[in-house]
Amino acid sequence: GSDSIVTTALKGCVGIGITDPDTELEVAGTIKASTHSDAIVIGSPTTVKWKMGVYGGNDLFFRDSSNNTKLSILNGGNVGIGTTNPIADLHVNGDVQIGSSVSPNAYGALQVNQTSNVDEEGIAILSASAGRSMRIWVDETKSYINSGNGGSGDLILNEGAGNVGIGTTSPTARITLADHTTAAGGIKFRTASSSVSLWSSGS
Repeated sequence: GSDSIVTTALKGCVGIGITDPDTELEVAGTIKASTHSDAIVIGSPTTVKWKMGVYGGNDLFFRDSSNNTKLSILNGGNVGIGTTNPIADLHVNGDVQIGSSVSPNAYGALQVNQTSNVDEEGIAILSASAGRSMRIWVDETKSYINSGNGGSGDLILNEGAGNVGIGTTSPTARITLADHTTAAGGIKFRTASSSVSLWSSGS
């Protein structure tokens, strides 16, 4: 019946609720551990490699052989990596690497390794209604900041020459404006009651 225990001698397999187990232990149903802590232990007959169980309250922890908690899932839904008390939906206590394994975290605690030098490969921040976005990415010579969804130009940080471009990808001075021939494309200084604009009438 469905509640039977079957041993397959030739294969050395045990089945619970199943008549043809094809692994060392196969259960057709639910497994319940009455001991919450160390409910599942993975390792060799003499060495513990990993342990998983419910510790303390109703929090699920994954621990290594030295009882260091590597991953925690709290009863409230927060997930922690390297912490047993995650304070957000995902809380990482340590570095984060996104993308390939090249130069792991050599440039910061949060490192994004792009697969190509386009804005979709960098970091994006999207507004609540998806009406506005900001993207940050790099190529081999410049760093880009773009306010998308209506903005046609980028803010360029040209590290090698120390130049900044607004609306241009080739800044030739410390600050280069793409459209500097009109008041709208120049620089405006404002006070509470007045403003002054600077722009160039020539090239």
